[in-house]
Amino acid sequence: MQKRNKKSKKVKIMATVGPSSFDESIIRKMDLSGIDVFRVNMSHTNIEDLRDILSSLRKWTSKEICIDTEGSQIRTGMIKENNIEVKSHRIIEFVPVYVKGDLNKIPLSVNPWEVLLPGDVLKIDFHSAIIQIIKSDDNIVLGRVLEGGIIGSNKGICIDRDIKLPGFTSKDIKSFAIAIELGIRIIALSFASSAKDVICLRKYFDDEIKVISKIESIQGINHLESICKESDAILIDRGDLSSEVPIEKISFAQRHIQKKANEFQTPVYVATNLLESMVNNCKPTRAEINDITSTLFSGVDGLVLAAESAIGKFPVESTRMIARIINEVENNFVQMDDVNYFCSLPTDRIIEPHGGELVQNFFRDFDYKNLKGLPSLEVDDEILSDTVKIAEGTYSPLNCFYELRRTDVGFG
Repeated sequence: MQKRNKKSKKVKIMATVGPSSFDESIIRKMDLSGIDVFRVNMSHTNIEDLRDILSSLRKWTSKEICIDTEGSQIRTGMIKENNIEVKSHRIIEFVPVYVKGDLNKIPLSVNPWEVLLPGDVLKIDFHSAIIQIIKSDDNIVLGRVLEGGIIGSNKGICIDRDIKLPGFTSKDIKSFAIAIELGIRIIALSFASSAKDVICLRKYFDDEIKVISKIESIQGINHLESICKESDAILIDRGDLSSEVPIEKISFAQRHIQKKANEFQTPVYVATNLLESMVNNCKPTRAEINDITSTLFSGVDGLVLAAESAIGKFPVESTRMIARIINEVENNFVQMDDVNYFCSLPTDRIIEPHGGELVQNFFRDFDYKNLKGLPSLEVDDEILSDTVKIAEGTYSPLNCFYELRRTDVGFG
């Protein structure tokens, strides 16, 4: 395993590919924005689509690709109309994953009667709904809703006791075969709970792979030292971790994990809610900027964009923003005592004109009385817009309309 070389350290950016970003032009723009690794999340990827997704990414970018496993987590199965709202005190049956869920029954990714015991408390999708098991035998598993809420398809479930599950699902194992076929050499191990999970994962691959162990459970924290020894990197998933760690203690858990990983010189990535507001907005909040900056100052080795780049409206803008923040911390923090530093505009917002000189055709001091008697021409809105853009330099170095046969020369 290749451990960290502090002298050559550079913070890496990993971006998750999803419906919002799986497009050639967007991937290429994200690549140019500074992405180091593109992540494919198996929790939200059909195994039937994986080969095509990976093959397309191989064509669109030369950057590394990471497969992120589903891992050993209990999840809900398919729910009718994708989600339901359950009320407190309702009795619900838990059924195998092949049954479609509704208000009366919730399918699970595991056999309920093999895993659940009376008294177990199930926290579904970050405490969106909380259900306690009241009956469990070979015939039926029932639970009472303690706190009502929305239950959706494929949502994570946290149980208030240690349950040993396989390190990866059958879908994960199928993805390993595709990874070997296409030469994917980075695997993120979700819900790593012991060093044994990491060792077992490596056995599926003949060649050397990089294993990024995701710490997102109390079990993972309890076995952190042995996991660090066997892993090439650690990823702190603050989202799933907050299902088991009280949210007011998440920052302390993050620092504990990072400190322990540093003792073994194991690189650390941090994920979840970095730029969450940019899922719907083109700019982040000040709190998000401050969180990322503080995380970078703590010495992490990488940051991971999840929803921001997978399902957000602004995947390219998110990658550019996080690259800008990293650049400030890595290159400009020595200027913090210089007041002029805070007043300077970010240079990446200023686009240099083609040829280095901005063409402008506005007349600043023009007597509009001289317009009388000049020829007039009626044009549509598109030509009018182009005329204004030529005048103000948007199309520099063009300073006039080109004939169709000359357009390629002009833009070339």
